[in-house]
Amino acid sequence: RLTLKLFVEFLAGEAKVDTTLTEKLIAEGVMRDLVRLIQNTRKEAGLNVDDRIALNVDSDDKLLKLALGDFASTIKQETLALQLNEKPVADGFKLTAKINGKEVTIVLKKASD
Repeated sequence: RLTLKLFVEFLAGEAKVDTTLTEKLIAEGVMRDLVRLIQNTRKEAGLNVDDRIALNVDSDDKLLKLALGDFASTIKQETLALQLNEKPVADGFKLTAKINGKEVTIVLKKASD
């Protein structure tokens, strides 16, 4: 656990803010990195900005799995994914990259109407 103490001075006094980076907060940051990677993958796949997608994300990393579980609805909403790991995405655009040094594989394609 990383604990940072910030001291903020304002008007009449001093406020102490203790921010502890919990596993959940770190997973949220990983989710943001994952969304950014998915958006870049959409672009590389030649999809339009408003195209809905079928999406599979796979990783052995504990934090990536936590992010996928805890923030699935946010990931789907921000990437326009109609499905996320619900069934295999056959014949999709595949990209393997790293987030925080951990490998993640993304497979996506335009969703069927």
